[in-house]
Amino acid sequence: MNLCERDGEIRQIRGLLAESREGHGRVALISAAAGSGKTALLRELDAELSDDVISLGASCVPPDRDVPYGMLTELLESPALGAEDARRARKLLENRTVLAGSGFSRLIRDMAEQKPVVITVDGIHDADPESVVHLVRVVRRVPSDRVLVVLTERPQPAEAYSALHSELLGRPHVSFIRLRPLSPRGVREMVEADTGARAADPPAADLHALTGGSPLLVQALLQDLRASGQTAVADVPPGGPAFGHALLGCLHSAGPTTLAVARGIALLDGAATHALLRRLLDLPLEAVARAVAELDAVGLVHGCRLRHPAAVRVILGEMAQEDRTAWHRRAARLLLDSGAAAAGVARQLLHVERVAETWMAQALVDGAGELLDEDDGEQARACALLALRAGIGDLRLQAEAVAALARAELLLCPAAAPRLYPYLSAAIRHGHLSPRLALELPGILWWHGRAGQNQRLYGHLARLVDGANPGPAMELRACGTMLTTVFPQLAERIPDLRDQSSDLELASAAFTTATRMKVSMHLRTVQTQGPRADAVRSAEHVLGATRLTHRTVEPLAMAVATLLGCDRPRSARKWADRLLTDATDRGAAHWEGLMAALRSQAALYEGDLVGVEHYARRALRRMPPQAWGVGLGTVYALLLRAFTETRRHGEAAELLSRPVPEMLFESTPGLLYLHAKGCHHLATHQYEAALADFHACGELMAKWGMSRSTIGPWRCGAAQALLELGEPDAAGRLAEEQLSALASGGHSRVRGMALRVLAATRAPEQRSELLVQAVNQLRYSGDRVELAKALTDLEDTQRLLGESGPAGRAVRPSLHAVIGGRAALPVQLTAVSAPDAPSAHPEPAEDTSADPLKHLTDAERRVCDLAARGRSNREIAGELFITVSTVEQHLTRIYRKLNVKGRQDLPVEQAEAHPDTLHATPPTRLRKV
Repeated sequence: MNLCERDGEIRQIRGLLAESREGHGRVALISAAAGSGKTALLRELDAELSDDVISLGASCVPPDRDVPYGMLTELLESPALGAEDARRARKLLENRTVLAGSGFSRLIRDMAEQKPVVITVDGIHDADPESVVHLVRVVRRVPSDRVLVVLTERPQPAEAYSALHSELLGRPHVSFIRLRPLSPRGVREMVEADTGARAADPPAADLHALTGGSPLLVQALLQDLRASGQTAVADVPPGGPAFGHALLGCLHSAGPTTLAVARGIALLDGAATHALLRRLLDLPLEAVARAVAELDAVGLVHGCRLRHPAAVRVILGEMAQEDRTAWHRRAARLLLDSGAAAAGVARQLLHVERVAETWMAQALVDGAGELLDEDDGEQARACALLALRAGIGDLRLQAEAVAALARAELLLCPAAAPRLYPYLSAAIRHGHLSPRLALELPGILWWHGRAGQNQRLYGHLARLVDGANPGPAMELRACGTMLTTVFPQLAERIPDLRDQSSDLELASAAFTTATRMKVSMHLRTVQTQGPRADAVRSAEHVLGATRLTHRTVEPLAMAVATLLGCDRPRSARKWADRLLTDATDRGAAHWEGLMAALRSQAALYEGDLVGVEHYARRALRRMPPQAWGVGLGTVYALLLRAFTETRRHGEAAELLSRPVPEMLFESTPGLLYLHAKGCHHLATHQYEAALADFHACGELMAKWGMSRSTIGPWRCGAAQALLELGEPDAAGRLAEEQLSALASGGHSRVRGMALRVLAATRAPEQRSELLVQAVNQLRYSGDRVELAKALTDLEDTQRLLGESGPAGRAVRPSLHAVIGGRAALPVQLTAVSAPDAPSAHPEPAEDTSADPLKHLTDAERRVCDLAARGRSNREIAGELFITVSTVEQHLTRIYRKLNVKGRQDLPVEQAEAHPDTLHATPPTRLRKV
């Protein structure tokens, strides 16, 4: 062991040795906790002794206390004795009568007359009493002899001090040396001496915190570090075999009481207190306090908490399984009776082999709920399963266990949760769940039910909370309002949802209840009336003030959906990114799936087709199709849009062949799915089928009071289908109807789409002005795909009119800035068909119908699109799961194939607009023709 921060003690012992050589005998008592380096100091002393010194040494352990004369025997059998002294020593040991007198002390004096004598005893507190008596006689005579006695001990309680301590106290020739734990600087020096490399401050400080500055534990962790093949402490080293051996050595040398207290602290794992340890171990409070103080001095605990996380495993690992089980059961009951957190009680019961009593099952269920609040889905699921395996005949308790299991499965493995939903619906129907627990379930249950089933479920919940205090009733209304955002037809079927909640009711409700209610109300209003500034403010306030939990995930998701419904895709993208990162970091699959779907939808509204597909696929990876319920329609719709816009019609057709929930078309996700299906049919020239899809979407929206919503802009799609079917007048009426349905402010994206379609129904002379308006609206919205389409139509219209002057030149740079000569977007940019569209292609020099992307691979197209939007090579690599080097190689080939000098010649995203209100003026218009 490297003796860091022990220079002063070493100098002091050297000084005592020098004085004893001069005939001034000295005694040193080194006191320190186990692992502080006492033995290392004795070894350092022994290594410095020359041949002209007689060295006698002994080392004592607890069993030596019961071996009479054991310490003296070890001293007198030292190989450092000369032949005559060894003979006298053997005679003393053989004749205990002589030894019982002053034979030992006389032998030491005679030896000191020949050479200086150094006696070292490591662990004098464990020496046998008979030997200590003789050592006391030597100590009394030391001042006049050339003798140095160096003893080490662990600090003892006052009542345990022996005759030796009484003899040493007050003697001028006795020095008391106290070894302190290493400071953080000392730990750093020890690390540097061991590894030969400079240690960084943070790891050294962490190492000090994990060991309390114990040299033995630091050395053990460094030894484990070397065994793992590492040469430097870059991170805190985990506790391995060396650490475990050192830890257990300290504990067993401390005695049975301290060992028992350490086991209790490990078992309670952060919940230990002196009072709980006293009751768990049936020890006096004073004994517990002394043991904790000793463990603290050793560096194993801080207060009543183990410092190193591996210590729990090491300490409990050597206990017999039967003992551990009994201790865990007793600890669980003690924690429950003391009012401890249910999660702590449940963690104890997870180690009990059999749950045989109702209190244990209830504690497991309650603990599962708290563990879910802590994002610990694994242990929550284990608690719920153990409670169910108990076979307790309480139907209420069984239902609570299944509810906890469903929520845990939703976090960990969403595909496994739906199998539990029929049971939970039945439990609500039969009143086996408390109002509090029952009201936590609708947010997940009715995504998997039909509208009628959900209406009946709401009725069962209403009866369950009837007569309860206002809190559950308010929570029920919040759940019901949220239900209508998914199943809008229920808004008129559930009477108590027709009236708005008052400000007083919202103010007096619980925070999560009020949040759910406000967000649901605003989203429903946006669905029926269009964008509202107050809805945007409320959504952003909720998103900024609410932490993501299993109770807030639905209102947070609705807040992001509100921003999308209010034409705020940039803000929605920002919040979806934050929530998605949070969900990913916390390992919550359900949350991650929901937020990935919202992030995909924000990407669609910004024309980021790579992002649409990436996040939609991520949503399905985290939540398989069977876990989504009607929400599957949203994810499939997003993938359909990405496939359709990138002309991957085979993949779109395959996706459409997959089954969807039969109740999908009773829900708002069904609108998105119908619209996406119509877009696919439109792109594959199935115009009648497309028209049917768009009209079905429109009929549902009208039926549900959502005619002003743009969740699925069916009129734009239907108008395009009518154009292809040769009905421009009907198409124009639909486009105008869409424009009239939009609110006075907002919806620049759908407004631009409608203007573009309307332009195709007009004569070329009128078309150009409408397309300029469409371009302005779409540039403002940030949808690059729709903007590129509108710019293509505008350029084609101006070419048709023979306008190659200033106006034409003003359009083309904008077009190429957005779509990079169509190289950056693998989308279909063919203009909307107009009655008088030219039949002949323009000259090759002006040909904008050719696709320069035909020479790029799919991988190169994706890289090109991201580079055009200003992403760095590292960001592109992260999004596409490739290396930076691969990105660089793709870009080199892209520049060569497109004949451009660099990424500055690729399309760039338009500057993001952040209007203060929904009625902000769009950016500067292009010059009208």
